Amino acid sequence: MPDTSKTVAEQDSHDTREKLANLFYQYAPATILASQFIAIIIAITLYKQVDQNLLYVWLGSITLFNLLRLGFHKLKARRRAAELIDSPVSQYIVLTLFSGLSWSFLLVLFESAMPLYAQLLIIITLVCMPVASIPNNAIWLPIYYAYAAPSLFSLLLWSLLIVDNLNLEYSTLTIAYSIVLFITAHVYHRNLRQALQTTTQNERLIAELSLANRQLEEFAYIDPLTGLTNRRWFQEQADNALERCQRHKSNLALLLIDLDNFKKINDELGHSVGDDVLKTIAKRLKATFRQTDSIAHAQMDAARFGGDEFILLLEDIRSSHDVKKAAQRVLDEVHEPIHSGKQLIEPSCSLGIAFYPADGNTIATLIRRADVALYRAKDSGKNNFQFYDDTEMISMS
Repeated sequence: MPDTSKTVAEQDSHDTREKLANLFYQYAPATILASQFIAIIIAITLYKQVDQNLLYVWLGSITLFNLLRLGFHKLKARRRAAELIDSPVSQYIVLTLFSGLSWSFLLVLFESAMPLYAQLLIIITLVCMPVASIPNNAIWLPIYYAYAAPSLFSLLLWSLLIVDNLNLEYSTLTIAYSIVLFITAHVYHRNLRQALQTTTQNERLIAELSLANRQLEEFAYIDPLTGLTNRRWFQEQADNALERCQRHKSNLALLLIDLDNFKKINDELGHSVGDDVLKTIAKRLKATFRQTDSIAHAQMDAARFGGDEFILLLEDIRSSHDVKKAAQRVLDEVHEPIHSGKQLIEPSCSLGIAFYPADGNTIATLIRRADVALYRAKDSGKNNFQFYDDTEMISMS
């Protein structure tokens, strides 16, 4: 037996990673553009304080890799997020690593003779860029490492090689700061992943609950043996049909259908054969009243009303003659032989018919009077139909 729980867990994990990919591709372009804007501001600020050739190389390298990353995003945006779950890391990490190295190249511009504000600008940039990149790059941790590590390493070199005093203190502080940043990125990624996983699980549970509710609704309104709607559904829909007829001052016929000699089939051939007969008759009734013609309009399929009883409403009828034709069609369809295994069964049915408003103003009254007509059909030799009004010529025009 397959491990269903494992399958569900794997699907949840896949969906969570897909959501991470969606978030990453949604917000990365804005982060890249912000990075480019910051680089331009820094270049303008340092223009007269550093070697301009080195500055051009630094700004050009950042611009190049930012454009490459934007181009990568534009290319990948044409594909579904589900296809991006595994593919972005290998290519994008390389571009991000070079982008991070470009930012760390700021250290090459550092000179002790430059103004203090320029020195602070370079150091603060190296300190802040790894922090600023957490919200987007830490969505995918390897990408964050590729981007942040070069800047943090350049800070360590600065503290070891360039600072005149307090080298040990600054290098220790830089290492501690790096550790805190990586832990923060890990916590951010873990919390984001857990939140998305919870969302995924909730979505799955909602989908399962919706499916269960639909199934319960089907169980409440569908007869499990025949697939027809059941008595409860019929009673609810019949009230609506009666309201429509009252509102439009139209006529309605209720047909109560009972199989002849069905008990004999169950007793002599067995209940499994009886079930086959019921299912076959149900299919025939459904097909019969889904045919479009001008005889009468069936607003809904026949419903299973009891063990071997079915019921149907015909709306907007013009005369009892139309209903006679519909009833005769039922008799003809039901009477077709049924093959059940080696058994050949020739079923038949009897119908009782009552009209609104001639025979009653409520569905309960119409059912009772159709039942009276049904017994009259049984007493008349079965395999026929009878109206509650024995004149059978009710004017409905």
